[in-house]
Amino acid sequence: MNFLVASASLAFKKIRIFFALFLTAIYTLLFCLTNVANAATYNLSSGQYPPCNTSWSVSGTTYTCTGNGRVTLASGDVLTSNNAITIFANDGFVLSNNVIGSVTNSINLVSSYGAIQSGNTNTLYGSITSDSGSITLINTTVTGTITTSGSISLTGGSVGGRVTSTSNTITTNGTNLYGGAQARSGMSFTGGTLAGSFVMTSNNPVTFSGVTMTSGSISGASTVTIQNGSVIGSSSSSVPISSNSGAITVNNSI
Repeated sequence: MNFLVASASLAFKKIRIFFALFLTAIYTLLFCLTNVANAATYNLSSGQYPPCNTSWSVSGTTYTCTGNGRVTLASGDVLTSNNAITIFANDGFVLSNNVIGSVTNSINLVSSYGAIQSGNTNTLYGSITSDSGSITLINTTVTGTITTSGSISLTGGSVGGRVTSTSNTITTNGTNLYGGAQARSGMSFTGGTLAGSFVMTSNNPVTFSGVTMTSGSISGASTVTIQNGSVIGSSSSSVPISSNSGAITVNNSI
């Protein structure tokens, strides 16, 4: 009898686990379908505008989310146009798993004071510019440049053009930078492949940790630290390194 009771109890537990896993799978599927249903494709040239918390105005190839406007895209949203355009929003942008622009028709994102931030995986065929807002991108591919007087923080992804903070810092982690970088208050690069000139415009430090720098130059910093297995240049492509006042330190790197 005890054996039968134990067997029945075990079978009941297995059934409960099966239904729990089944319900979890259903909920996950519904969540994914909901996200897909919420995603949309907006062709701004055709008068299809993405979410803006104010209203839209158009002047030539510039599309403005007016006033204290902020553009927040839903996961999976796609922005397209029939020609190269610029989207302007004073209070910035929030991206999440989006594709913006195309190889033939770029879309530039511009803010005045608002932050520009992204999560998940994004591709922007164009440039990002802010007067003073911070720029924080995660797993985002930007084909053009990134420019602001605020701070810049990049994790993963890549940038094809130059990354510039005219008054603040640049910090990257696992980001490939192909057009170099320039900052005023300090720069720190961890991982990723780098190319181009890396310039400090004031007497502040720059650190390279675990990077591969294929070409370019390093200059303008108070001190330069290269560490954690970084590879700077090669036998066929030397990388000039200079500092303004302090040491150039190389630890466990070549």
